[in-house]
Amino acid sequence: MRPLLLLACLVGLLIPSLAGAVATAPVPTAQHRALAESVARMNDASPTDRVVKLMKAAELERESLFVLAGYDPILVEQLVDERTRGVVAYITDLPATELADLRAGNTVVRRAEGWGKLEWQHLIELATLAEIPKAKKLESVRIGVITGSNMRFELFGAKGNLAVIFAIAPTPVREERARDMLTKHFGARPEQISRGPGTRLPLEDSSFENEASIGGVWQLQPCVTRGGTIPEAQIALDTTERLDGRASIRFHSDVDTRYWPQLEQKISIAPGTSLVLRGHVKGHYLRRERDQERIFRLALVFEDIAGNPVGEPIEAPLQTGDMDWRQFVIKAHAPAEADYVKVVVASTISGTAWFDGLSLEIGY
Repeated sequence: MRPLLLLACLVGLLIPSLAGAVATAPVPTAQHRALAESVARMNDASPTDRVVKLMKAAELERESLFVLAGYDPILVEQLVDERTRGVVAYITDLPATELADLRAGNTVVRRAEGWGKLEWQHLIELATLAEIPKAKKLESVRIGVITGSNMRFELFGAKGNLAVIFAIAPTPVREERARDMLTKHFGARPEQISRGPGTRLPLEDSSFENEASIGGVWQLQPCVTRGGTIPEAQIALDTTERLDGRASIRFHSDVDTRYWPQLEQKISIAPGTSLVLRGHVKGHYLRRERDQERIFRLALVFEDIAGNPVGEPIEAPLQTGDMDWRQFVIKAHAPAEADYVKVVVASTISGTAWFDGLSLEIGY
């Protein structure tokens, strides 16, 4: 075959395949967008809230899921996964009493002798996906919160087990990875919402990946002083303990600490804006000692054009002691005089605290 004729044949084969790829990309209607936004508005502050949100999102058509991925790509990524989608379908069909128990934050355990026909069907399908042999010899199911950020579904059988982590809290680095995966799934990239509710505000280095950010975009400002500035609380990036990306920010103090700075980042906002701040925190042996002030928080602080404080700070007071990674959500309405909001991260008590995966967006 002549080279030009061969090239024409190849082009003829490629063009339909490319056209087919383009045709598979979702084309949402106004109704698809409205349905996606209604799910995006649902509360997602806790793992149980996110289970309810997953159940509602599972009812959406592909076009609406594509739109929803612009708001919450991690949630949609979970529904694209066959195992997680199967878990959500199973939970949706639980008896009302068990579903209420799960929503209350309790662990639900169900044994094979109490399973009905539909429940067996769901669980055999999940066992098949997990390649558990002798699926009919399944024994029990356990579902519950494992940290303040996730839930765990466990299926136990005589010949194998299945564990699925789901209701995963959103974090910035994870979201970008989810968008990459969903681009392949949908044939088009779900773009982040860029206007109106759900729009992310420019909180820089929100997962604390860059050492230069400490003292840079994240300003170190005085928080509490007790007679001097030495010893100073330790604030540094930690690559050994992180939730999102390669590092977190670590605060450490002890009984001898006399000076505690806090981290601040100031962002321009429109007066009266509704805001949602999300963050993730872990703690080890956190306690108040000696004359320490009990400050351990994520907070939003509002300022006017001249930098004067306006309104009251809105904060998420965090628990002391030992704590695995937990998500905290702050919702606030900026005062009419506010031109800026400061995101504040602080700990002035003994022990070690880690913060990671922060985000700030326009709320509903």
